[in-house]
Formats: sequence, structure tokens, C-alpha cells
Amino acid sequence: MQKDINIWDLDTVDALDPILTLTGHKDSVLDLSWNSLTRKTLASVSADKTARLWDLETKKVSLSFFMLKTISISVYLFRLRRSLIFTSATSKVLPFIP
Repeated sequence: MQKDINIWDLDTVDALDPILTLTGHKDSVLDLSWNSLTRKTLASVSADKTARLWDLETKKVSLSFFMLKTISISVYLFRLRRSLIFTSATSKVLPFIP
């Protein structure tokens, strides 16, 4: 597992390099989730106990939060009227509303 997020263009045959690399996590990235309505937003969780929202147009973190007691192992990002982020750890689901 690695701490960088690589995004590849699957329409490019035999691509040697990703089209975008997102850096910022200090430990392995465990899960990713796209926003279904705003394709420019990506959510990630890491073994560094952080969850991040990435703006793919600016290639920067738009929001980051630290989970004090647990490492999240999955993330789900969706948008109704505003963005909601759900991260899950062993037996808990932790909602975060930015």
C-alpha cells in the first residue's frame, strides 16, 4: 500500500505514468470514493487516521479531518443538498458534515 493517490486515464493505451498524483497522506491510503454528482471531488481515508476531500481541478486538499481514536478503513462520499462523508471503522460509522 502507498500513501500517494495515482489517477490513470484508462482511455490511454499503455500509459506509463498517471495523469495525476495526489500527495498529502502520511501513511497508506485505505479507501477512495468519488462524489457521484461532482466528479471533481474525491474522498480518501488513510492509516494516518485522516480523511481528506480532494479537489481534482486544483489538485489540492479542500478539507481534511483527523480521526482521533481509530483508523477508518472505508469512506463513502455523496451529495444530497450538501456534502456528507461517512467513514467506517471496525464497528462504527462516523458521519462528517462539512
